[in-house]
Amino acid sequence: MKIGVLKEKDPEKRVVLLPESIKTLVNLKTEVVVESNAGEKVLVTDKAYEEAGASVADRKTVLAQCDLILQINSLSVDELNDLDASKVVLGALNPFQNATLVEKLVAKKITSFSLELVPRISRAQSMDI
Repeated sequence: MKIGVLKEKDPEKRVVLLPESIKTLVNLKTEVVVESNAGEKVLVTDKAYEEAGASVADRKTVLAQCDLILQINSLSVDELNDLDASKVVLGALNPFQNATLVEKLVAKKITSFSLELVPRISRAQSMDI
């Protein structure tokens, strides 16, 4: 499996994965591709991601090559145009405010997980976004 980490668009300051998490994924025999400058707003360099075992590429490459796309906020509807049903998208998709995005995901049969809908119960705290 190839996992893609995207750079968040302004005004978001966070990044979905830090190099420490990349090491864990690489040890599980997954390949991780990080969008160039994804960690710049949290002062993490591309070199730090590479040293953790990830490769660095542009956004279009991450979207095209990766099976699982990780981001904090949702992709744009335009970005979904280039994805096919083999992709899995995971992040805060805000489905109640992004009806067009949800309709596009359904129409393209893209599996998606909207993390803000994970129940807020004690057992689920380890999955809190």
